[in-house]
Amino acid sequence: MEIGKKQLFASYGIRPVILKSTIDEVRKSVMANMRKLARLYLQFRNVKGQDAALSDMLHRENFQQFQAASCMTCHHRSLSSV
Repeated sequence: MEIGKKQLFASYGIRPVILKSTIDEVRKSVMANMRKLARLYLQFRNVKGQDAALSDMLHRENFQQFQAASCMTCHHRSLSSV
């Protein structure tokens, strides 16, 4: 029985075993998401001020600045894909 690359677990006795290709895919996905978060944080700092902390993005009173930063990030990404 062959196991596809997209399957997360393979059965080995009773214990599930994570496939190596899946570990690499998950690692790359997490790294890409962290880069997106870093880009969003840099834009947030440009809008809010250089002394803004990462946790400031989650405060309700900073929602408008967070929204502006996310719009700038999306706009920048659409321009770079052209």
